[in-house]
Amino acid sequence: MAGYWQLVRFRTSLLFFALSATLPCWGASIAEGQTLDQAESSYRRGRFLRASREVDAALEAEALTRDDLVALMELRARVALALGDEERMRAAAVALAALDPQRELSVAIRPELRAAFEAARDEGGALAVVVDVERTATGATLTARAEHDPAELVRGLRVEARVGEGEWQSGEPTLELEVVDTEDLAYHAVAVGPGGARLAELGSAEAPQISAGRAPAPPIVVEAAPVVEPPSDDPFDLPLVVGLAVGGAVLIGVVIAIVAVVASSSGAPDDQRETAVGPPTIVVWSMP
Repeated sequence: MAGYWQLVRFRTSLLFFALSATLPCWGASIAEGQTLDQAESSYRRGRFLRASREVDAALEAEALTRDDLVALMELRARVALALGDEERMRAAAVALAALDPQRELSVAIRPELRAAFEAARDEGGALAVVVDVERTATGATLTARAEHDPAELVRGLRVEARVGEGEWQSGEPTLELEVVDTEDLAYHAVAVGPGGARLAELGSAEAPQISAGRAPAPPIVVEAAPVVEPPSDDPFDLPLVVGLAVGGAVLIGVVIAIVAVVASSSGAPDDQRETAVGPPTIVVWSMP
């Protein structure tokens, strides 16, 4: 009989050992599976400590959207206020205002939380990502950085760029490229937060920002000066000789014509030389 009870105790011990070994894994799976809905349900039931733990667990999830993060920050602020933790409530309100400054809070929100949210919203704008572009004659350096992130939500920054229609290249948070200063450079960037949530974006692959290249210098046109030939000192300058020859020929022709007219007049008979004096006769030639 004693041996039987020893066997029972042994088997029971084995069972408890096996259960104790699996409990941590089971608890971990529950923690990893916490959702916003579960945290909201715990808050509504007045289980504020449990709701706080569930919110923290949800923020450690691996696949969050920006909307998820906004809702979790608002719930964190409400839970912290319910627990009397005003510092934690204000920190969550600051994060909420940076993520979504235009958010319309529910009418059920307590005045303390509303006042903290509005004060944080009035102090700054929405969380944003910007890219500093430095270009040289042969390259470019792009650096992404976050602006207005008082709650330090940003976990990573990534910038992507390409030259012309080339392949996209990425860097975190800095990217260096070889590019001629006359070529256009397209780029976009994103700020990533908890759970991989895309907190802020600048441009996109479909509609990127453009860093325009320097316009090429216009060609230099050199106009040749007109060539002015100095006056010639040669007494036998060809244009002058030709001009004198032509003028002389014309003069000789005129003299010969006069002599011919005079000779023809003096050789006519006397009776033909006597002419009546009268008015000159004008002969008009008409072209056929």
